[in-house]
Amino acid sequence: MKKIFFFLFLPVLFSLAFAPESNERLTKADKLNATNFTPKQKLKNHQINLEGHLVAHDRFVFVKYLDLSKSDLDSNAEITNEFSQQSYRFHAYNLNDAKICANYRSLVGQSFELNNHDRKQFEVTIEKLVIVYDEESEAPYLAAVIDDFGGQNIYFAWIGQHKKNPYVYSSSDLSEESQMLIKNELYESGDLKVFQLDDYEWFDEYTTIKEFKNQTGKQYRVVQHSALAECGFIIESEIRIYEVDKNGAAGLMSKTHTDKYFVDLIDVNGDETPELLLGDFSSAQLLEISNKSMKKTQALSWSFDGCPC
Repeated sequence: MKKIFFFLFLPVLFSLAFAPESNERLTKADKLNATNFTPKQKLKNHQINLEGHLVAHDRFVFVKYLDLSKSDLDSNAEITNEFSQQSYRFHAYNLNDAKICANYRSLVGQSFELNNHDRKQFEVTIEKLVIVYDEESEAPYLAAVIDDFGGQNIYFAWIGQHKKNPYVYSSSDLSEESQMLIKNELYESGDLKVFQLDDYEWFDEYTTIKEFKNQTGKQYRVVQHSALAECGFIIESEIRIYEVDKNGAAGLMSKTHTDKYFVDLIDVNGDETPELLLGDFSSAQLLEISNKSMKKTQALSWSFDGCPC
């Protein structure tokens, strides 16, 4: 079926299905932080590495979850009105905790690369540290506020280091005929599920196939196969990544079930290990591919006002 309601309210995801090749320049909080970071991302000798940290609400770089009660939050001055065009379910507070300030104040004034969903890059500077309480987030978190790039549609963005190009994989558009051949082969091999009306009262099937290649000739194929509800909400979806050899044969590297759309194939930290950037209208996620598995390195949700449809 052709109609994909999801793209009516979020054109960003539609455009990212055809991503451009150009590159323009213990507490609950502790458990959440441990889940969402690899060891090299954790605090070490107060040298905070924000590489791969996701950005919410255009300007708020996730740093770490905080174990704060509602009374703890209320003891800090709310400064939400300093930031325009935010969801009414988003709240920002001054950071008064002396220990946290001491551990993270070195971030203020540092500059990083902001990598956006459309492969545009911006040099950003951290202006201040705040506490973010967002009703859609798992817990309150420490956030680094960066420059305001109003009008640039900052979405599914993450922080990188200068001189590291995360867009080493250029995408190639497959013809409809090629996509249909690949899709049919995957159906015949049993790799793609045949969705049935018996499973759901109504669904729309959506399959996207993208191929990427780096300068050394490594080639990958990403296949996402989904059953969608109205407005493009994912009922069921699986993402598979294949490595394609010089003869065109594709070997499965890894697969995972997800509730988000594939956005792009990137290399966050320049280690030549590809990551998948996923997202929906109010969340993003990074998955690292290694040892035949996909490991979540970070996920972040944010509030969104209005109906997606």
